[in-house]
Amino acid sequence: MRAGTALLAALLGGPLLAGPASAAAAAAGAAPASAVPGAAVAASAVAPGAVDVRAERARIAAGRADAAWQYQAQAHACASRFAVTDCLDAARRHRRERVDALRREEEVLDAAERRRRAAERLEAIRLKTEAVERAAAPVGTPARPRLPAAATDGRSPVPTVPGTATPAPAAAASAAPDAPDRAARGPRAAPAPRAGRIAPVPDAEAAAQRSRAADRRRTESARREAERDARPASTRAPAAGLPPRPEIPPPAASGAPAGR
Repeated sequence: MRAGTALLAALLGGPLLAGPASAAAAAAGAAPASAVPGAAVAASAVAPGAVDVRAERARIAAGRADAAWQYQAQAHACASRFAVTDCLDAARRHRRERVDALRREEEVLDAAERRRRAAERLEAIRLKTEAVERAAAPVGTPARPRLPAAATDGRSPVPTVPGTATPAPAAAASAAPDAPDRAARGPRAAPAPRAGRIAPVPDAEAAAQRSRAADRRRTESARREAERDARPASTRAPAAGLPPRPEIPPPAASGAPAGR
């Protein structure tokens, strides 16, 4: 009897008939090394550039298929046992452990893929931004030098009255105590041109000056006309350019002889 039982166990997969615990242990021993949770997660945590993503995904899919096949084999073997429920529970538990381990490996692989794609997008954006900046910068424009703190004395520029080069009264009063010190230090160096700004062309500067002068003349003419219109009519000068109105003689009497 014992010999027949041993032979039957060997034919049907002896570890599966020996009990749920031995069936789970035999299935775990038959599982490939890649299905072990710790080793699989450690292998998937490698940098995405050093891992063949397609091969890893194919391995995970093969592991799932193998787990399903082993569960079917265990369920078929458990059907011949008296304690079918315990055997099936052990088979389901083993399948769930393998599938969970494969899912964790797939999540690690997906996270590495997302990081790689994000790094590629950032690199593409950086290269595009640098290309746009190089195209927008004028050719041969020197970089703006940074002035030391002593050149500016830590003071803000003196504001001026709009339209003139005269400093505002309050600013002139505040700058007056420092006038002897500035005179002793000598003239201040002109500020360096800003990077990317092209020096004005002489013709363009002359045209701008002529335009400003024309604007001032128009403003002055409009002001004089407004003042003339505001004066009373009695003080206005007569309009020039019209000749005086001629005197019209009265009509001759009807009884007077003609031709005298």
